[in-house]
Amino acid sequence: MDLSQRSLEQNGVVLRSQLLEAGVSRHTVQWNVERGRWQRPMAGVIVTHSGPLSIRQREWVSVLSLGEHACLAGPTAAALDGLRGYE
Repeated sequence: MDLSQRSLEQNGVVLRSQLLEAGVSRHTVQWNVERGRWQRPMAGVIVTHSGPLSIRQREWVSVLSLGEHACLAGPTAAALDGLRGYE
């Protein structure tokens, strides 16, 4: 999967390792974060814009920061699945 597709599927939230694997240099990642073009809300997690994070982006940050076996559960997972009344 290419980086633009992954970023789209993950609502603009990507792992630093995903950027590096896609050929983005460490310098480019650091440059974008230091200049405020991108955000680093958690170690190893990059949001590819400078504005406020949406609820969906905060969910992605949480899951990606915890590793490959992390998932959402409870009311959050129910809401993502379209169930209502569990919030």
